[in-house]
Amino acid sequence: MEGCSAGPARAAWLVRHVLPHEAWLRRYLGRLAHGPDEIDDVVQDCFVKLLALDGVDGIDDVRALMARMGRNLLIDRHRRRACVPFVDLCEAGEMASDDCPADRACDARQALARVSRAFDAMSVSRRRVVWRRRIDGASGRIVATELGVTLSAVEKHLYGAIRVLREAGEGAAASPGA
Repeated sequence: MEGCSAGPARAAWLVRHVLPHEAWLRRYLGRLAHGPDEIDDVVQDCFVKLLALDGVDGIDDVRALMARMGRNLLIDRHRRRACVPFVDLCEAGEMASDDCPADRACDARQALARVSRAFDAMSVSRRRVVWRRRIDGASGRIVATELGVTLSAVEKHLYGAIRVLREAGEGAAASPGA
């Protein structure tokens, strides 16, 4: 394929070599995406990325490139969605101020007690992962080295612990896991 610089020439390249594959890309993403809105967003992001490329000389198979881009964009979106926000437990203590209604303060204290019990019921290694990563701020690699496990194991411990703690805070019955 010929090289294109950004601008009108790249737009013409996009129309000639990419747009004919748009329907196929939408069908492909339809098997992977969570809905039509997500497909629209990912297709748009693919087009933007293709327009922003430094050059297109090395692209032998536009369709394969679009499939890889679309899949990677969906994975990135899934990862962002899957991130579990970590809520500062000190917020529960702030709920006990004079400005807070008594029922909310009581609920906050009960939630904090449930979270504390759930944390205590976790395995020692899982508690250590949570403490080192979230309280001490150590990197996953450092924690993995300290515990003699893989980074993947540290992440699994952390995600599992956060899920258990969130469920405990919300009042759901949660098993602490290993």
